[in-house]
Amino acid sequence: MANASLGFYVALQSTGIIEIAFDPSKSANESLYVAGINTNAGFMPGWLTSFGDKVYSISRTNYPDSDVGSGGVFAFQRASPANSTETGNRLVLLNHASSHGKGGVHCEVSPDGKILAAANITASTLSIYPLLEDGSIGATTNVVDYNQSDPGPKEAHPHQATFDPSGQFLFVPLRTMDRLDIYSVKCPQQVNKVHSIPIPAPAGARHVAFNPISPSKAYMYLISEKDNSIRVFSLEYNAEVAEGLTVEFKQTLSAMGEDLAPTPAEHKDLAAEIAVSSDGRFVYASNRNLTRVDDDILTVYSVDADPAHDDRHLTFLQSQSTRGKHPRMFALSNDAENKWVAIAHQFSQDITVFERDTTTGLLGEVRGRISVKVVEPYQSTPDKVSFNLGRYPSISRSAGSVQRQATNIMVSFNNRITENVNGKLAFASTVMMLSQINFGMDLVAFSNTQAMSTFNRKFGHYNAKLERYALDPYFLSLLNSLTYVGQAFGVITGGWIARRWGRRASFWVMSVWAVLSALLLVTAQKKEQVLVGRIFNYVYLGQELVTVPVYQAEIAPPKIRGMIIGTFQLGTMVGAFIMACITYGTSKLDTEAAFRIPFGIFFVIPVVVFVGSLFMRESPRWLLVRERSEEALESLRLYRRGKFTEEEIMEEYRDQVAMIVAVTNDKGTFKEMWQGINCKRSLIVIGSNISIQISGQGLFSKYGTIFLTDLHGPNPFQMFLINTSLQIVVILAAMYLFDRIGRKPPLIIGSIIQTTTFLAIGGLGTISDPSKNVKVALTALFTVYYLGFVFGWGPIYHILSSEIPTSRMRDITYTVSSIFTVVTQFVVSFTIPYLLYAPYADLGSKIGFIFGPIAFVTLLFAIFCVPECRGFSLEEIDHLFRARVPIRQFRRYKHGQILPEGGAEKETEKAGEGPSVELKEVAEM
Repeated sequence: MANASLGFYVALQSTGIIEIAFDPSKSANESLYVAGINTNAGFMPGWLTSFGDKVYSISRTNYPDSDVGSGGVFAFQRASPANSTETGNRLVLLNHASSHGKGGVHCEVSPDGKILAAANITASTLSIYPLLEDGSIGATTNVVDYNQSDPGPKEAHPHQATFDPSGQFLFVPLRTMDRLDIYSVKCPQQVNKVHSIPIPAPAGARHVAFNPISPSKAYMYLISEKDNSIRVFSLEYNAEVAEGLTVEFKQTLSAMGEDLAPTPAEHKDLAAEIAVSSDGRFVYASNRNLTRVDDDILTVYSVDADPAHDDRHLTFLQSQSTRGKHPRMFALSNDAENKWVAIAHQFSQDITVFERDTTTGLLGEVRGRISVKVVEPYQSTPDKVSFNLGRYPSISRSAGSVQRQATNIMVSFNNRITENVNGKLAFASTVMMLSQINFGMDLVAFSNTQAMSTFNRKFGHYNAKLERYALDPYFLSLLNSLTYVGQAFGVITGGWIARRWGRRASFWVMSVWAVLSALLLVTAQKKEQVLVGRIFNYVYLGQELVTVPVYQAEIAPPKIRGMIIGTFQLGTMVGAFIMACITYGTSKLDTEAAFRIPFGIFFVIPVVVFVGSLFMRESPRWLLVRERSEEALESLRLYRRGKFTEEEIMEEYRDQVAMIVAVTNDKGTFKEMWQGINCKRSLIVIGSNISIQISGQGLFSKYGTIFLTDLHGPNPFQMFLINTSLQIVVILAAMYLFDRIGRKPPLIIGSIIQTTTFLAIGGLGTISDPSKNVKVALTALFTVYYLGFVFGWGPIYHILSSEIPTSRMRDITYTVSSIFTVVTQFVVSFTIPYLLYAPYADLGSKIGFIFGPIAFVTLLFAIFCVPECRGFSLEEIDHLFRARVPIRQFRRYKHGQILPEGGAEKETEKAGEGPSVELKEVAEM
C-alpha cells in the first residue's frame, strides 16, 4: 500500500469518508483498494473539494444543531497517519457553517484559497464565505436566493458554483431555469452578477469546464443533461468593458458523439460531467442512459484552438463504454500527463479506472475496478471521483470525491418511524392495523374451535375410527371455503363503495357487517347459522382486503410505505396471538362457553374501527381523482405536517397531481386493466394474489390445529401460541427490511423456505408408522413454513397489490385481483380436507408433495415477475411503468431521481406523447 501513488475519496452518507488508493503497478483486479476510513468526516456530504491540506464538503440535508431546513458546509484538516501502520490521511474537523438551504450539490475554493462558494440545488441558493488563515470557514458574506431574487419560474436548481481559471469570476449553471449566471468576485464581500446567459430550453444546464488559452482568453464548455449537448463559449478578459468579461457562443454538439444533439423524446440519456485534459487538447464527457441494456459511455473530443475554427472547436474522436451503469462523475488523474481516468457509476455502484493515451487522448484498457460496497458495513452510490498525488499530499483546487447516497443499514427502526410518521398518520395506521386483527382472530378462532371437543359435540358426529366426536369433512369444507362467497361479495361491494364514496365509507360499512357476524356466531345453535355468521364476517374481511392496504399505500410516505402496509399482516398476527391465548384458555372449559367466548370477541374490533375512522381524513389521492384538490392538499398536510417541510409537502402534492393528470385517460374500468401497460401491471398484481394462496398457507391457517391434533404430537394449542409469537417477531423484522433492502429479497427467501419445508413434510409423510421424533419434526416444519410465509408472501402481496396499479386503476385492479384471491382460497380450502382425510385421498403429510412444487413456481414468479419498488413514491412507480422500464431494471433507480422536473406541467405535456424517462435529481446530487 505504501507504494500507491494515487488515491481518491469516497463519501458515505451519514457515516463518513473512506479513501481508496490506486496503484498502477498492480493488475486491474488488485490496483484499487481501501486505504483508510474516516467515520466522523462530515454529515451526509453531497460534495467534497480540496485545497492544499484542507478538505471542504457540503451536506445534502440539515445536520444536527443546524438551521431548520438548512444543510451545512464543513472544513477539515488533513492529518498525516499517526504511525507507519496506518494508511491514508485522517480528516480533523475545523468548523462548519450553515449552507443556507437543503440539497448541497457543489462547493469550490477560489484559486487563491480565500473564498468558498457553495450551491444548494433543492433550496436554489448560492452562498459565499471567506476562508480564514487556518482554512476554517468564516461568516457568510453573500447569499443569493433565486426563489426570491428572480422573477418568473421558481426552483432555479443551481447545479454548480465554480471559479474560472483567473479566479475573478464565478460561474453558476441553473439547471431548471436553463441559464448560466456569471458573478464578478473581487473579494468575499463584493460579489456581483455581470452576465446572465439564457440556454435554449429544455437544456438542463449542469456543469462547466474551462480551457485557458492565454491570460486574456479561455474556452468554456457547458454540458447540459436534458438535450445531451456540449456548448462551447469563448471568454475574453477585458478590463475596458464594464463587466470585465466578454462571453461569446461558438458551437453546439452532442455529448454522445453524434453530429447533432439528441432530444429527450428520442433518447433516454442524460449527459453528466465534463472535463478538460491539462494540456488543453482533449475534452471528455460522460453519458448516463436509462433504458439500454448495454453500459454507458464516455465520449472524447479533440480541441482546435485556432480562433478561425471556433465553429468547429471540438471534434468527436471516441465513444468508450465505461463498463458500468450511470457514470455521474469522473476525473482525470492530476499527474503531469493525466494518464488515468477514474469513472464512478451510480447504479452499478463501482469505480473503474481507464488508462489514457496522452498523445491521442483516447481511452485504452481498464486498469482498475472496485465495488464501493466491499467496505462493510457501509454501502455507497459513487458519484464524484478525484485523484490525489503521492501518498495523499495536497492536490489541486478542483479535486473532490466519490460521493452520495450511502446508507448505513444499521440506522434504527425507531428513527425511521419518528422521522416520517406524525401523530395523525400513526393514529390512522393503528386503526387500520386493528381492522385486520379481526381477520387473524377469525382464522384462529375457527381453526382452534374446530379442535375443541365442545364445538365438535355441538356441530359434529361421533367418529368410531377416531373414537371421538368430529366434524364432517363436508362441513369443514363448507365452513372454510363457502365463506369466500361472502368475501367475494365484500371485495366487489367494498371496491365499489371505495371508488364512489371514498375509503372511509367502506370502513364504516364493513364494520356493520362484522357486528352482524358476531351476533350470529355468538347465538348459533345450528351448523347453518355458523356458516352464515362466518360468511358475514368474510364480507367484512373482503371489504377490508380491498380497501385498507390501498388506503395505507395512499397516505404513507414512500420511505416507510412497505412498513405501514406491513402492519396489515402484523394485525393478522396480533389478532391470531390474541385469539390463540383466548382459545387456549377456553379450550379447557367443558361447556359451550369454550367457543362462544372467542366468537363474542368479534364485537370489539369493528366498533373501534368504526369510531376511529370518523377521526381520519380521506385519502389525498382519492380526493385528487375526484377533483377535490383543496381537500386533497389539506389531507396530505395532515399526514405530513411536523415531519416534512411545507416545500416537501408541496413537492409530493405536485407529483401526485402530475401523475393523475398524466393518466387522465384511464377511467378505472375493467376493460382498461388489460390495455397497454396496465395489462402488465394487472398480471403482476393478480399473480401475486394467486401465489399467496396456491403456495399452501391455507393448510396451516385453516386446518393447522386439526392436523396437529390428528398427529397426536405436541399440544396443538401450545404450539399455536409459540408459532404466533414467533411470527410476530418475524413480521416485525420483515417490516424493518421492506424499506431497507426491498420487497424482493424477503419474498425470495420466504418462497424458498415454503418450498423446502413442504417437500420435507411430504418426505416425512411417507413414513407409515411415524415415531414421536417424526411427529415433533413435522410440528417444527409447520412452524418453519409459516415463518417463511409471514416473512415473504404474507405481507408483501398486500404491498405489491396496492403500489403496482396506477392511481386511477388502483381500485379496480385491487378489486379484481382480490376476487382471484378469493377464488383461489375457495379452491384450495375446499380441496384440502379431501386431500388430507379418508375415505378420500388420505394423503396426510404427503400433501407436501403437492404444495412443494407449487411453492417453487411462486418462487420463480417472485424472481422474474415482481419489480423492486422500495422507496419509490406511487407516482414514481407509475412513471417507470409508463416509460416501459423492464421489471428487473427497477432496482437501478432511486427515489427522487425518476420524475421529470416541472411537476404537473411536465407530466401534462407528456400525457399525449408516449412514455419517456428523465431522472429527477433534487436534493441528492
